[in-house]
Amino acid sequence: MARRPLRPLVLLSAAALAPITLGIAMHLEHVAAAEACTMDLAAWTATPSVATPNGPAHEIVPHTLPIPVPMAEAASEHALPFAFVIDLDGPHIVLASDIDESWAHGEPRLLPGESEFSDPSVVRDVARARVPTAMLASIGRKVRVYSADGEACTARVGEPILVGEIWGELDWGATEAEGEPTPSDAKQTWEQGRKTLVAPLATDGDCGAALWARDLTLPAPAVFTRAAGPVPRAARRAVMRDPEVRDFALELRRFFTDAEGQPVEGERAIPTLSDRAVGQRWQDARGRELFTIEFTGDEFGGCGGMSPAWAAFVPSDDAGVTAPNTALDRAGDDVLAVVDLERDGKVEVLTSTWLGPLRLVEVGGADALNERASLDEVPFFGCPC
Repeated sequence: MARRPLRPLVLLSAAALAPITLGIAMHLEHVAAAEACTMDLAAWTATPSVATPNGPAHEIVPHTLPIPVPMAEAASEHALPFAFVIDLDGPHIVLASDIDESWAHGEPRLLPGESEFSDPSVVRDVARARVPTAMLASIGRKVRVYSADGEACTARVGEPILVGEIWGELDWGATEAEGEPTPSDAKQTWEQGRKTLVAPLATDGDCGAALWARDLTLPAPAVFTRAAGPVPRAARRAVMRDPEVRDFALELRRFFTDAEGQPVEGERAIPTLSDRAVGQRWQDARGRELFTIEFTGDEFGGCGGMSPAWAAFVPSDDAGVTAPNTALDRAGDDVLAVVDLERDGKVEVLTSTWLGPLRLVEVGGADALNERASLDEVPFFGCPC
């Protein structure tokens, strides 16, 4: 029997032991590194002392390791400072009024309880994954709900839906001719209606005729309510001297005169704008006042009349930080509510107009009137006169 040479066996054994030796060496290096790290950490966290030649030992104050701490998201991170509220068989907060069709899931359907023949509203389910996150951030949050008289209730924001609304009947012309209304069509109502992303409000009590809402985590605004008493003469004079109001007064006069500026034959005496000015006093809980004047009368509104308007006079504040302001709004005719959202002395007015948008405007500043939010009116299908 032939003997095998020993050299190949020795080489094979050495090759087999090499990974084991390397692994042990790497483990020892790792242990040494860990011990060194522990010693460094102990040096940072211990409180050593040093002796002085002529006195007691003094502690050495260690440095603290800079360990980042994650910050909790602020409660007001997604808080809505202002949102419109509409009535859909109960108050619903408007999360968005510029709608992308891709947000909808499924076909439109008539809102339960809505009329089958007139003023219908339709709803569609929401494909939440396709809706921008910011528009869904208020879901589940609590809000203060306000009516024309101030805070009405608190409520929690529910699950969102898409809504389409019209006012009147889509085929009102045919209805007049045939005398029989046509049942509402959900698809047509969605296509022709005002589209909004809304969420129902689970209210804590009766909210009355809710107009708007604000997140509960934000400071409560200053709310002005209607007060008794006439508008002071100084406030009236300030409004009537406003350049835009003067131009409006000239328009009213031209409404009653011919091309030569003479009264139209058969017309009664020409009224002045002051004759058509109806004043309202407003006051907040601290006693701060402001005044609005609505210009209204037989000559305003309807078909062929002048567009109604309103004006405001905001006195300077007690500290004299804000100067007196006057402003004329030709896009609105009904003052619904007056607030100071941020309690910064700037006054916001919620106003509406027939067949026009619901708007929140700020009184004051370089432009006198600054629109902060707007919600289109529900489209009207019918005879406007």
